[in-house]
Amino acid sequence: GAILRRHSPTLDIHPSTRRYAPHFYVEEFALLSKHARPLSSDVTRPHPNITVRVTPVGLGRFRLMQQVSMTFQVLQEMLGMGPEEFEEVRELLSADRIYRVVLMQVIGFLHILFDFLAFKNDVGFWKGREDLKGLSSRGIIASAMQTLIIYLYLLDSDSINSIILMTYTVSTALELWKVAKVLALRARLARNRRSGGGGGGGGAASADATEERSERFDEVATRTLTVALSPLVAGWALYALVS
Repeated sequence: GAILRRHSPTLDIHPSTRRYAPHFYVEEFALLSKHARPLSSDVTRPHPNITVRVTPVGLGRFRLMQQVSMTFQVLQEMLGMGPEEFEEVRELLSADRIYRVVLMQVIGFLHILFDFLAFKNDVGFWKGREDLKGLSSRGIIASAMQTLIIYLYLLDSDSINSIILMTYTVSTALELWKVAKVLALRARLARNRRSGGGGGGGGAASADATEERSERFDEVATRTLTVALSPLVAGWALYALVS
């Protein structure tokens, strides 16, 4: 009784027997303006139908909803805002939507976890790497440019999720770091090519030859893709410009 009295001052407790009837709580927190319907002044029309749903509520949920309602009332008084301006948040915290909110938070946590593991694996692959054997340097640079363009577009957006923006911030920084790494390795390969192999012995010469073959294949593949995709890109750009 004392707990219910503290969270519901309207509870009627008998002074001598200390007994009370089951508390009837009308939850108005989830009642939104879109639920309202205008009433007609025409008394000849049929009476409107009203559906009342009675559901038992546990003490924990009752205390939580009372606390949330009080918090919203305090915020409205402090900020001088009307209840309609909090309707989206109230709808999310309603009994029908709270499970979706929890699911969204779980998905967001898993998204951050998998992104962190991917970033960690990417950094571990590139950290301390001294050659470009089997790697497409032009593909890495093109991927970094695409990531940077998407990131700038997200920065210009007004309704972007903070988790996605944070993920792309880290991803863009990582891609730019990889580009710096690739450019440094390509500069070293060019210096070795000009000096005739670098004088590092047979192993170093073999590694440089492998890198040169990777660069040659990368150049041919990039040129072929550029010739094949340029008409498609130009056509899509003209279509977007006209429409």
